Amino acid sequence: MNENESAFKHYVCQDCYTSFSAMNAVNCAYCGGSRLEEGVGNPSQKISLVPFAYNINDAYNVFKKKFRNPLVPFAFRSKRIKKLIRKLYVPCTLYNFEVEGKVNFFGMDKVSNVQGAPAQTFESQFDTHFDFKNLLMSHFSKLSDEVLSNVNDYQFYATDGTASIIEDASLIDGDIDTKKTFAVVQQKLMNHCLNTVRGNVEHERKKLNKNEMKVNVIGKSEIYVPVYLLNIKHEGKDNLFILNGQTGEILGDPPISMVSIVIFSILVFLIIFGVAYLIATFI
Repeated sequence: MNENESAFKHYVCQDCYTSFSAMNAVNCAYCGGSRLEEGVGNPSQKISLVPFAYNINDAYNVFKKKFRNPLVPFAFRSKRIKKLIRKLYVPCTLYNFEVEGKVNFFGMDKVSNVQGAPAQTFESQFDTHFDFKNLLMSHFSKLSDEVLSNVNDYQFYATDGTASIIEDASLIDGDIDTKKTFAVVQQKLMNHCLNTVRGNVEHERKKLNKNEMKVNVIGKSEIYVPVYLLNIKHEGKDNLFILNGQTGEILGDPPISMVSIVIFSILVFLIIFGVAYLIATFI
């Protein structure tokens, strides 16, 4: 073990209870808290990493563009926010699924052709086959599914989880059981498939009669996805922004400053008043 590897330690934050590995961390990789305790971990285990396509300057520019609105408080447009950006690897599972089987619906039209006659019920049966590739699910509950849980053709490589590879990023430990994650994925896929089939039932009212579709795992990979995390505290509130370090997807919206709204409204009024005055004077 070289000097870099020996400096790679495991920590547990006593403020938000996030567990992570990093090189001599001073603050929590998630909440930024300073109450850290060294825990027990194995950062040298074999892991698969998705590389960062965005560097810290790229991330800062993306966040800066997000906060460009003049109505956003100045705290969000200060250059100091660059120092608040944290670089994380978040544990996820990348799935390939196949859903197939028979599904049966009852269909009914609202208006009968014969006045006073009961509405006729129709039965529709479908043989289905769906393929889902590169469906990502996060095992870290504190980051939104909107950034991590989606379909992406991620490129990743297997490596020892040493400091020389992870460098200045923190390796987050998952806090969601993989069985629970798998159950959520199954339910989402089944709902999607049922809604797709329901859309092909050519009647106004549709009711599921029998579902024999099954969700099968074709392949899966446990990977760590790169994330830039920015938490800006403003008026006693945490404002969390997340940037996917490979795809560039961003989550989070800054608040609007009431002071800025008032100033902007006054400026608009003065401009309109000035233009109206000039028109009245010279025309």
